Formats: sequence, structure tokens, C-alpha cells
Amino acid sequence: TPTPAPDIVVVERVTGGVEYSKKRTDAPLAMACALAARLPRWSASLREQGVHRVEVLSAYRRDPAVSFHHLGLALDVTRMWDDEQEHVVERDWVVTDEPTCRATSRPLERIVCATNESRVFNTVITPSYGRGHADHLHVDIRPDDPWFYLR
Repeated sequence: TPTPAPDIVVVERVTGGVEYSKKRTDAPLAMACALAARLPRWSASLREQGVHRVEVLSAYRRDPAVSFHHLGLALDVTRMWDDEQEHVVERDWVVTDEPTCRATSRPLERIVCATNESRVFNTVITPSYGRGHADHLHVDIRPDDPWFYLR
């Protein structure tokens, strides 16, 4: 079955000084070329936060058919490693109704806020968005869309 996503590419492990790997090690990290082209910018933002490794639960996938993942334009991130520790989204994210980016000492929240400020992605969704995102951060791009959303 042909993919509806334009120009799907497989991303090698290290991009811009950050290692990207799939949680499911038997599957390639595939995404639309437009998303892969933004990874070096995100890597630069992550490196500023000390992050050197990112675990991706999901990138391009066939289901559901109405999804940025189906277009290869989204990533779901479950873990990140910085110079000091591993950050597990499900364990370390504190769900709150407060604005996501505020003065905080929580490393994972600082990484998410830096990601949002980098404007690499149009959407940054945290576990605070709802139960469907309890164990991961969702980021996606919408090429040529000037709007940004963080929750």
C-alpha cells in the first residue's frame, strides 16, 4: 500500500549531536523529509539543555489514517537523556492545569519549554493535555502554518 506521506526517509541514529532511537528497536525511525529536515534545529535546542539522546515511541505510522503521524509529520517521545539523568515522560512529567512554561526547576519541563521556544514544531503536547498523552510528548509540524500550540 503506498504511503500518503510525502518523501518518507529513515533517520540515522545521530542527527545534530543527538541520538534518536525508536523504542521498538526492530523498526526504523521513518518520517517525512520535511520533519527530518527540522531535526538538526531541534537537536541544537536539545543540546543547549544538555540532552544527547531521545527515545521515539512513534513517528510515521499507517494508523490512524487521520493523524500527523500518518503523514510522517509527528513524533511521540517517551524518554530523553541529558548529561546528568534519564527523563521518562510517564514518570517525570507533573500533570497540572498551570501554564506549561513557567519558572520551574523540573528538567523535563525546561526541555519542553525550550522545544516550544525553538519553534521547530507547530504543536507540542505534554501529558497535561490528556490521558492519551500520559506516557509521551507529541510534537508535530505543519509546513507553512504560522500557528503554534503548546499544552
